[in-house]
Amino acid sequence: MGLTNGCFDLLHPGHVELLKRARAGCDRLVVALNTDASVRRLKGERRPVQNEHARSIVMAAIDSVDLVTQFEEDTPLQLIDLLKPDYLIKGADYTSQQSSARIWSAHMEARSFWFRSNGAPARHRSSRQRRGGMMLIG
Repeated sequence: MGLTNGCFDLLHPGHVELLKRARAGCDRLVVALNTDASVRRLKGERRPVQNEHARSIVMAAIDSVDLVTQFEEDTPLQLIDLLKPDYLIKGADYTSQQSSARIWSAHMEARSFWFRSNGAPARHRSSRQRRGGMMLIG
């Protein structure tokens, strides 16, 4: 199972491509959306543009997404601890300072790559052989 998260406030083609590529690399893709309160704390009082209900409906309609959930906190760390996904998926613009470093630490590059849990690059293998780490898509 793969997990990605974010506000997904203004869904754009880059988000759709991230989700499509992420789903291709795992057997199920869970998308965790920041709640409206969490988005406001992170992005300011004028956000989100679309409320959490609308964002959930749009996200659930994307073929690449198997499950949509929400989290109230500023980071999805509690949800990651609960779900224990095989892969944490982030876009290439995501920095290691933003990631849940105590779960997965990875040197991130601006291209698609898989990482082992210890941060070492994994060899590209079939998705069945990939176990644990971070998938960076960009």
